[in-house]
Amino acid sequence: MNPCEATIEIIEEDHCPLYQLGDKFNLSGKALLPLRNNPTCLIFAGDIMASLIQYEAIPDDFKKVFNCSGCTGTIRIEYKAREEKAEAVSL
Repeated sequence: MNPCEATIEIIEEDHCPLYQLGDKFNLSGKALLPLRNNPTCLIFAGDIMASLIQYEAIPDDFKKVFNCSGCTGTIRIEYKAREEKAEAVSL
């Protein structure tokens, strides 16, 4: 999976003050883009950044599910590869 084009989904939530179960984010390059109007948690963004630093490209055997490091609550997130869009071919 390429970390530059991934979707991150919250699959468990325990008293997180910002996010809910099912919230999704797009990861595009170095940008973490929430899919609804929520602020971005710096702890959550830092956890994502740490995984990107550790793995320049996320290998197939990468642990794709992990917990954020938490504040007053925690979330469990899962990386999912985004489907590549087919490119138009001119004849």
